Amino acid sequence: MSIITEPTPKTIARQEEALMVINGYKAEVDDRFRVEPLEVEFPSFAAELGGNIWLARAGDNQAGAFKWRGAMYAAYKLKRAGYEHLAIASAGNAARGAALAARALNLSLHVVVPATAPPEKSQGVLDLWPGGKIKLTKHGHDFNQANDYLTVNPGLGRPIPAFDDLDVIAGQGTLMDDILKLLPQAKHIVGTTGGGSLAAGILSRRDSLDRGDIGYYAVEATGSDSTSRSLESGRLEPATNPNQLYGRSAVRALGYHTLEIIRNSDNFTVIANVSDAEIARLIDSYIYDRQTNLLEQVTPYEPTTLVGVAGLARVVANLRRQGRDEEPVVVIGTGHNAPLLPQVTSRGVSQIMSWQK
Repeated sequence: MSIITEPTPKTIARQEEALMVINGYKAEVDDRFRVEPLEVEFPSFAAELGGNIWLARAGDNQAGAFKWRGAMYAAYKLKRAGYEHLAIASAGNAARGAALAARALNLSLHVVVPATAPPEKSQGVLDLWPGGKIKLTKHGHDFNQANDYLTVNPGLGRPIPAFDDLDVIAGQGTLMDDILKLLPQAKHIVGTTGGGSLAAGILSRRDSLDRGDIGYYAVEATGSDSTSRSLESGRLEPATNPNQLYGRSAVRALGYHTLEIIRNSDNFTVIANVSDAEIARLIDSYIYDRQTNLLEQVTPYEPTTLVGVAGLARVVANLRRQGRDEEPVVVIGTGHNAPLLPQVTSRGVSQIMSWQK
């Protein structure tokens, strides 16, 4: 197994090209990325936390999710290699990103979604290119079964991996550039983790930009613990019970490339086992704020984002114990296209696990 200790010239070249591609297509997908105080979207929770907390609005684009970045760069590379027919397995956001990439690059796309995916998510993929070259097949009960179907049916198109791919990771990592452009004083970045392309992309790009002073926190919902389990054992470990409440594409295991990157990254922390009760408490305040501010007709942040926002409580508490709670913290709003919020009531206990090389 190869070990990644610092960005290589090839890695940096890939990242720079990814940044060029993403910047070149931002207007095409109406990307309106910005960084704003957390209180704008989550006023009650922000008041409770205190501190210096910001929200990176990475889902404000036609896909409603940050994942258009990885899909766009991967599709761009595949088209340059001569592929005209692409395919992807996803329950929603990765497929939406791939749909925008296919439309922008005029490529055909076959999407495989699990039968459990919300109908609004599946239809939303097709709606991104009405009359375009997108086909959709439903198969299996989760992301892994949909991905297995894609693997055994190569005729559907050249696969774009949903997360475990160096080009996808480089595309997601362009968020680091956008965050630093708007908030160069950022000291801590928080994001939900599943397959891990977001964490891997941010960490890899952070190190290429020589900003190892910025800490990254990967937040896990209860049961979706592949990241912490894999770091503890030193090899890929499946999640004990992928949590389907916060995005029905909950993956079985972290990506291989992600593990290679994060286990060799300094200043990286996993916020493990964030309970349904903590997320429910955040959702209650979020719904209250939306009602109070007459925003009920505006699409809410998706549950995956809410996992990361809920994890802020643990991050801020940890920084406060160190006397560092005034340092700027940025939580990544990964998706803004949820048709509904989950109903969560169960109890659990969160914990913080620091990962050291």
